Amino acid sequence: MDVEFLMLADGAEAVNGKVYVLGGGWNNIGVAAFPAEHRMSVVVGLGVGWNETSERHNLVLNIFTADGDLFMEVAKAQFEMGRPAGLKAGESQRLMMAANCVLKAEKPEELQVVLAVDGSDVRSIPFKVTKVMGAPQAI
Repeated sequence: MDVEFLMLADGAEAVNGKVYVLGGGWNNIGVAAFPAEHRMSVVVGLGVGWNETSERHNLVLNIFTADGDLFMEVAKAQFEMGRPAGLKAGESQRLMMAANCVLKAEKPEELQVVLAVDGSDVRSIPFKVTKVMGAPQAI
């Protein structure tokens, strides 16, 4: 399975094979004060290979602290890609997903989103939650 993209956004949804993203690609959340809440999305694009179709797969998205401790669970899902009529032998397919959540931070944090497929970590994205003077109160 190939991770074609993993991105953080302020909002996203996956509909009919497309991902609609608002405020995507960031790696820092600036907040005015702590504790803080920030709505966010984790956007995933997976290339599911020919030999990985027609079998059930498990996908997990979690956020961990810099020390490797679980900060919060974002999403757990099972998926199975079939082989539609007309698909050429050996051709992969793309699974699109957007998981929405509310990040709650009590203090400045260095975090990372980790994507695991079938029990193996396959990609991660580091990001920070920092206090910024004059930042709007997030949510």
